[in-house]
Amino acid sequence: MIIHINRPSSTRFIARVRSVGCRKYKLLGKPTKSYEAAVVRMARTFAKFHHYKRGDVLIVADYYEPQQLVEIKR
Repeated sequence: MIIHINRPSSTRFIARVRSVGCRKYKLLGKPTKSYEAAVVRMARTFAKFHHYKRGDVLIVADYYEPQQLVEIKR
């Protein structure tokens, strides 16, 4: 599947996961310019540690609110 995203150059992707019973998400590394790198980072962490309940990837740009692009849950 190919995804084309028209975005400003300041756009970053953030991968994060959340444990069972927790409200706060844990950020996985620094924000990256690559969508694929963020998805891989989230998926590897989600598969390796079984106590995580949810994982997602956000897109963050200067003048816009963060938007959720991908979500995975058990």
